[in-house]
Amino acid sequence: MPLPQQFPVAVTDTRTLAVFLGCCFGLLLGLFCFLGYFAFPIADDHSFALALERIGSFGLFTEMYFKAAGRYTANLLYSVTGVLVANPGWYHAIALFQISCLVAAIRALVSACHAGSRGSAWLITLCLSAAFIATLPSPSQGLYWLPGTIVYFVSFNALFALGAVMGIAAFTPSRLRKWHGAAGFILVIVIMGVNEITACVTEFFLLAAWVCALRRKHPATRFFGCLFLVGTIGILVSLSAPGNFNRLDEIDELVDRGWKWGFLLNSLGGAFEGYKWLVHGAVLPAIAVSTLYFIPRWVPDGHGLTLPRRLALVLALGCMLFFGEFLFVYISTKRAPYARIVNAIYDGTFVYALAAAAFLMQDILRLRTWLALRFGTRKVLAVAAALAVLFMALQPTVTAAVRNTVNGEFAAYRKVWLERLALIPPKPEGRDIVLALPPLRSRPFPLIFRDLEEQQAKHQWVKSVFAEYHGLKDVRIVREKADQPGK
Repeated sequence: MPLPQQFPVAVTDTRTLAVFLGCCFGLLLGLFCFLGYFAFPIADDHSFALALERIGSFGLFTEMYFKAAGRYTANLLYSVTGVLVANPGWYHAIALFQISCLVAAIRALVSACHAGSRGSAWLITLCLSAAFIATLPSPSQGLYWLPGTIVYFVSFNALFALGAVMGIAAFTPSRLRKWHGAAGFILVIVIMGVNEITACVTEFFLLAAWVCALRRKHPATRFFGCLFLVGTIGILVSLSAPGNFNRLDEIDELVDRGWKWGFLLNSLGGAFEGYKWLVHGAVLPAIAVSTLYFIPRWVPDGHGLTLPRRLALVLALGCMLFFGEFLFVYISTKRAPYARIVNAIYDGTFVYALAAAAFLMQDILRLRTWLALRFGTRKVLAVAAALAVLFMALQPTVTAAVRNTVNGEFAAYRKVWLERLALIPPKPEGRDIVLALPPLRSRPFPLIFRDLEEQQAKHQWVKSVFAEYHGLKDVRIVREKADQPGK
């Protein structure tokens, strides 16, 4: 029995409202693309660039795989660090490139699973893209920092693109071409070697899709099964890397916190890269249960559960996924997760939210119809649009981005960075120099950009690797008395 057709989406005559919404979402995405103009290389950017100068691309790849982490795709992509760090103009374009890829991938997914007009497909695409960017917990550890974009954005974009290929195979198998299949296999290989959370999400997603197709004797059964097999091989290559075992040996302070955590880590034999495994322990059961339950029921012919039970299931699994990860990290480490870990948790939660929306699609459509009959289509859509725009506008990253763009703080941030770079002498002349650099005037935007002054355990390393990359002995931030607190 073939899978059902794409989800129906009603066509409305409120064209003006749709255009207004599309412009709002487009402006938000444009703002975050523009903020890439103020981003500068920092921390691991300089570390990878130095390694590339010393041992080259192949040497960096092998050193990372055998000594640090099995993320083979990320380890390969780190080779572009040297070029981007040496060319600030290209570094500024990273955010534009990643957001463009995100929009393109979501547009492909919507096109594969959407039965409405092109205009409504673009509106959904812009809405989802803007929602993801607006609610991203820490752009400074993701969107505006090259290692963050490689580890988290590349895999996330690839997952959406893979969903588009699988959507074509599931809903319109007659459109599936050889290049679609090749693209699907390449995307799976890429995803499995970037970060562990997205790899696990994708593996369970592929398993669930294969089981669903097998039960329904769908024409894409063999294709989904092959994707799952390739994904399994890819994730094993990533997880069995010697670098994962080596990383585990470096986290004795976590293993010593209790025999059960040490037993968990050691019994798994380095299944995931070091500390990150503590984050993933709680998410795997949630992803496994939710994907295996949701995907066979992404159909418009009923779910076999009453509405209260469907809502309770969605809420329970969502809490297990989101709060479970935070709780697991805190119990394991006695501290809140790092910003980049929060970004990883958020990626999984966003995918879960889309799965939940698909699971409840018929209920959402019924609610929309009831509200439209009671209050009128225009009023309902106007209120929904206002709530969507208000929700995104009130996000901390959005308010910080707008406020500090308008008041000139980002321009001041860029000016200080340019002053710092202008003070750096040529490499042969600076090897014995401890350079005094100007501080930031203020730091009202900790979520958006990283800086040499960031107050965390590794902030001294951030400055030292900056100095080493630029051929200096060291750097220090010198504040004038008027800039010092309390002066």
